[in-house]
Amino acid sequence: RIARATGAKLTLLRAVAPLEDLAWQARGMAMNIAQVFERERAEASSYLQRIGAIEPLQGLDVHTQVVQGHPVQAILYEAQTYAMDLIVMCSHGDSGVKRWMMGSVSRKVARHRHVPVLLLRPQDNGTIAQFPEELRQVRILVPLDGSPLAEEALAPAMALCKAVSPTKPAAL
Repeated sequence: RIARATGAKLTLLRAVAPLEDLAWQARGMAMNIAQVFERERAEASSYLQRIGAIEPLQGLDVHTQVVQGHPVQAILYEAQTYAMDLIVMCSHGDSGVKRWMMGSVSRKVARHRHVPVLLLRPQDNGTIAQFPEELRQVRILVPLDGSPLAEEALAPAMALCKAVSPTKPAAL
């Protein structure tokens, strides 16, 4: 809905493990690392092409990008290099030991980004709540703590409201 309202270009990004990671994982195993890497890259590309063709994205300007690298660095690099205006990603909702051991890509991206991050969290059933398609006035919560930094969230929040709300306010 945001992309349609603003005429945005969407870039679907997938990071594949760097060659050095594959080499470390394959120690002592008889395998051609270059072939494994190319297979990973081809699978990632095929996946992104399939996702880019789904019905909700029809009619949008959608590009796909497969990059080599660790996800956090790849996301931040691509966002900065190509002057992205927004990063939209899901949190897997992991907690406890798994989050501590694996780290949270979404948390790291949100902390170190140079652009706003829209982070979607899973519901109890493991799915992401869909933004309602019907046009209605959007309500956005902007927590403020009295600091000028917190107030910086007002401008992007107002722009987002304007982009996804109908031009004529709906009756409450």
